[in-house]
Amino acid sequence: MFNILLQILDEGHVTDSLGRKIDFKNSILIMTSNIGTRQLKDFGRGIGFKTDDDVSDTEYSRNIIMKALNKAFAPEFLNRVDDIVMFDQLSKDSIYKIIDLELKGLYKRIGDLGFKVTLTEPAKEFIANKGYDVQFGARPLKRAIQKYIEDEMAELIIRTGMKEGDTVMVDFDSEKQLIVMKVNEKADEKNSKMKVEVWTDIMCPYCYIGKIHYEKALQQFEHAGEVELEWKAYQLNPDLPDKGNGYPPLSEYFAKNAGYTEEKINSMFEGVNMLAGQAGVVSNLPNAIAANTRDAHRLIKLAAKIGMDTAVLAKLTKAYFEEAKDYSDWDLLTSIGTDSGLKEDEIIRMLKSDDYLYEIKQDMQEAANLGFDTVPTFLMDRRQAIVGSEPVDLFVKVLNKAYGNWKKTYRRRKYRGDQQRKILFIRRYLRNLKILNSFSSRNIYLGLLIRKNLLFYLNSNRRFLLIYFRNSC
Repeated sequence: MFNILLQILDEGHVTDSLGRKIDFKNSILIMTSNIGTRQLKDFGRGIGFKTDDDVSDTEYSRNIIMKALNKAFAPEFLNRVDDIVMFDQLSKDSIYKIIDLELKGLYKRIGDLGFKVTLTEPAKEFIANKGYDVQFGARPLKRAIQKYIEDEMAELIIRTGMKEGDTVMVDFDSEKQLIVMKVNEKADEKNSKMKVEVWTDIMCPYCYIGKIHYEKALQQFEHAGEVELEWKAYQLNPDLPDKGNGYPPLSEYFAKNAGYTEEKINSMFEGVNMLAGQAGVVSNLPNAIAANTRDAHRLIKLAAKIGMDTAVLAKLTKAYFEEAKDYSDWDLLTSIGTDSGLKEDEIIRMLKSDDYLYEIKQDMQEAANLGFDTVPTFLMDRRQAIVGSEPVDLFVKVLNKAYGNWKKTYRRRKYRGDQQRKILFIRRYLRNLKILNSFSSRNIYLGLLIRKNLLFYLNSNRRFLLIYFRNSC
């Protein structure tokens, strides 16, 4: 094998026994090996967590690996390798980041069931220690999360009869050396709220008008104080340029990139202008700029931490729809964020990072799972929906209907965690799947269901109804 590699590295091609030539002139060869890891493990310094003396450990590891390489490979082979790249040990911060990435999927699945999860730093450290192996690095981390968090949480759901909205606090008991979980119950019925989720995009003019109609309807809605609003991100065109490099004006963008005729563009603008006039706002859409809405959505997500997401969204949509400003420009985003109570350094740090990109992707995936690809979509209690900028009176009507259904079923939801009913349902469900005999303990049943995202059907039999599909993007 080494002789073949020597021919490739020397001449850029290899010839087989029949004289056929295989050319490697435009190829990059990347060779990986775990040579030296056994010696590191035997001497107690494996590739994994760093010890306190970072510099000496790194130098020690490199020396051991280079000696192992020189022993395993001939000098003429190593001399023909352009570069040798060594993977340094994982720091504790790196392990924590891997844990956060692994837990995002669990948080999403638990959130779909109506619960929330919080993990303390001692619990993270315990999982990091259990999920780290000298020989395998961070590979066992998934199994540690499954064993110490997912399975225990499945047992907790059965044992305590958790209600929708409850929060599970995952902590570490240093005396017993065990993961402990505590359920923080949601506020009682009089303090609970009906949830309204809105999928929107900054560049959609119907989203701006629909938001205005919804806010006017909320002023007429008798139970407005019992409504909780959550904005969901949606991108109609994720490929548009960002960082202040948008297409001016919007009419030119539609003509060049969407292939719209001048007649169609004018007709669309006239329809939007009419709806804007009825909503009491001035439309400057023909001069508006088409740009990437990713960073604007991320700013809204950041503002949600201090409860200012609605205010930031209102300023962004006004800047686009009425003032024809480029909402992808970082200076504009920073100005709007600071005016809404965010710190300038926090905004800049977020814009330079990948923060909230995962959340935006999840919002769009959730929309696809629910079966719609149109904005704005107002989803009320996951049962009633309005798609588009419908009239104010229709918003009021659907709000009343959704609230009535929510109020009737609220008490029923409180008892959805009944232990015996869940166990019977799970066994019946698994029996239908013909896998009941494969497992014996009920925590495996629930752990399986949570990981496969099937417990949603146990926790909810609500219907999802789409109505009034007009005036949308």
